[in-house]
Amino acid sequence: MTYDLYIPEADLFGRLSDFLSRIFHVPEQDVLVWEESAMDDRRWEALSSSLVNCQLEAVHGDVAWHLSVYGLDSVTPQPTEEELSVDFAREFGVPVLFPSPTPFPSVCRLATPRGEVTNVRIIDPQTDEDPLVIADVEMPVPELPKAKVSRFPEIIKELRLPTPVTDSAAESLGLPAGGDPRDALRLLRAWEQLAVRMAEGWPPSGWYPPRMYAEDLGARDKLEALIPKLPEDEAAVVRGAMARVDERYRALTVEGSPEDVPQGAWYWRRRPDPVPWGEDGDGGY
Repeated sequence: MTYDLYIPEADLFGRLSDFLSRIFHVPEQDVLVWEESAMDDRRWEALSSSLVNCQLEAVHGDVAWHLSVYGLDSVTPQPTEEELSVDFAREFGVPVLFPSPTPFPSVCRLATPRGEVTNVRIIDPQTDEDPLVIADVEMPVPELPKAKVSRFPEIIKELRLPTPVTDSAAESLGLPAGGDPRDALRLLRAWEQLAVRMAEGWPPSGWYPPRMYAEDLGARDKLEALIPKLPEDEAAVVRGAMARVDERYRALTVEGSPEDVPQGAWYWRRRPDPVPWGEDGDGGY
């Protein structure tokens, strides 16, 4: 497995081999650490016999080093990229930048020396002369005083959440789970994901914008209007699944003030407590 880590200036040399040997559970003599600019024939020979190797490449900007770590498949167990980054940040006392699973190139993950993991938005260098800049962070990080603390709404919908009720409905209709070739299943899944988000504490970052909350309630409206147009057998399956999600939604919410949302179906008049957009949200839908 290959790991890509970016870190600011740190006292690496003399400590990195020992750290990697402990993390990967291999003898230190089977770990090779080298700088990209210092590779020679002797190191190439050592590389072929090492179990874990780490190439250091000097970069500039808000980070100083790019570490490309590789462990042979025979080395087990191997940490995830997040686990390695968290351990590295704690060991060396520096924040560690590593790739995000989201499809947004400007969004990365960051492990702090205190064991926290958050999202950051970077300005990626376009040329070798451009610095890598950490522009935004999702939570205050003392080691990054220049980064603006902001939220990352673009990553929320990218997180795949389990939707067992919708999957069961799809199976009953002879359809693959997750593909949602029919509008009814797509709307049902959106409705169920809202309930799952509430139950799990609003992953991935513990908040949810009111605009997206309203979109999910709108999906429930559309589902209600679509069911009577479905074939009878499909309508029965979808209606039963919707009722199960409705029950979970009701259990996770409280009755809101009629002044907040004077019109709309019953689910528009209920809301999580506390609301997931916080006091700085716009307070409504």
